[in-house]
Amino acid sequence: EAALGGDEVGFFCKALMFPMLQSLEAARFEAPTPPPPHLDAAPNYKLADSIRIRSMDDVAYLESTVEAELAAYRAFRPDVVFTENQFSAAISTAVASLPLVSTAAWRNHPEFKSPLYDERGCVTGVEDNFNLVLRRYGLEPIQDVWELANGRSALNLAPVIPELEPRLAEFPNTHYVGALLYQGIELGPVPLELSEDRSRR
Repeated sequence: EAALGGDEVGFFCKALMFPMLQSLEAARFEAPTPPPPHLDAAPNYKLADSIRIRSMDDVAYLESTVEAELAAYRAFRPDVVFTENQFSAAISTAVASLPLVSTAAWRNHPEFKSPLYDERGCVTGVEDNFNLVLRRYGLEPIQDVWELANGRSALNLAPVIPELEPRLAEFPNTHYVGALLYQGIELGPVPLELSEDRSRR
């Protein structure tokens, strides 16, 4: 949406996403791929679970990703960095003195609770490797990984309305913006059976 609105945009993503971006005049930078996922690591309910399952706390992956992000910043010279789910961005933007904008999700907050979640199976220690990398760059370590997801962002965008997720306002510098999806790819017409059935709206 930003590119279509006339902003100069660069994408830092996996190479398999590049074909989707060919229709846009946008710079593309290849992101490192984390090691294979640990599908049996934990139930995928909390932020720490999702990071461990996807091996996104692997120290070699973190180091290479921060370096690749810094190289992309030097080449593209952005005014701001926006991320959906890239926790290394809080490290690289701090090193590069760039403002970070993140999407806010209540699941990222350490106080997130779910009746589906058994606290006895929660993942611990996800912060350790992030703190190794943070210290190597002379940055303050974290107590909880949510600090990299939303706690250190200059701005958190909530892709929802306050009536649906009021507690997202607990994130620092939160701004409710509604849907952020690019309609050409991610949104389609309401299925006919739903549009005709008013009881299911």
